[in-house]
Amino acid sequence: MARQAGKISRARPQQKQVIGIVGGLGPRAHIELERYLLEATSDLLGAETDQGFPQWILSSMPQTPDRTTAMRGQEPAPTEWMVESLRRLETHLDADGREVQGADFAVIACVSAHRYVPEVAKKVAIEILNMVAETAGVIAGRHPGSTVGLLATSGTLEDGFLHAAFRSAGLSPVSLLDLPDGSRLQQELVMATIYGEPSDGRSAGGGIKGSGVLPEHVEALRQAAKRLIDSGRAEVIVAACTEIGLALEGEVICGVPLVDPMRIMAAAAVRRAYGIRPED
Repeated sequence: MARQAGKISRARPQQKQVIGIVGGLGPRAHIELERYLLEATSDLLGAETDQGFPQWILSSMPQTPDRTTAMRGQEPAPTEWMVESLRRLETHLDADGREVQGADFAVIACVSAHRYVPEVAKKVAIEILNMVAETAGVIAGRHPGSTVGLLATSGTLEDGFLHAAFRSAGLSPVSLLDLPDGSRLQQELVMATIYGEPSDGRSAGGGIKGSGVLPEHVEALRQAAKRLIDSGRAEVIVAACTEIGLALEGEVICGVPLVDPMRIMAAAAVRRAYGIRPED
């Protein structure tokens, strides 16, 4: 049930619902999402003081199996961990039987994890705001019928759920895997950038997940975007992995719009929390 989130002055917009964040996927992703939530609150509501920003509850579980390797059958599905993380956010009873208020809805700080949202949603009471659907809807509204270049992990692209979501919004998705020599480009420019160079076919650590963003990571992802634009005819680029969004900043890349799903979801979460309609 929606409720007032704390005692907020009448002079400030009133938060109606508390945001829940499923984090740790990877460890830095939810930190970026929290920054975007603050930015979205400033942009949408003009927040300037501590008390003008929203309440949220975070559950971070970095031990959740990697989503892209899970989709490739190399690790267990992350479903069990996602369910546990979401249940931490729900209203519950403490050891003394007293009700502890949780979040009213949840956002998941990982694009690939949304492959498992339909299954996870059946096992929890809290509603999940779908970042992939939100992003596809926003792009369809701003750039209807466009060709969308997807920068994402190989597992996400091979699974096809991301392509399906964008096609259902009337868009034409394209990835490096759809291009000539695409498997090599995807590994060298995207996967090695996110995970580090592989050893025996598996990630040995490093990349953005291990070391944070380095200049060479930014350059590799810019090359990947340029390939999608030049060879894939992409008219919009989507940073469809939270680590990619950490590296690629701004609203334009190689002359075309750059869309970060985390920013889209942050704005949607703030609108939901404060009861703001999209057209407001």
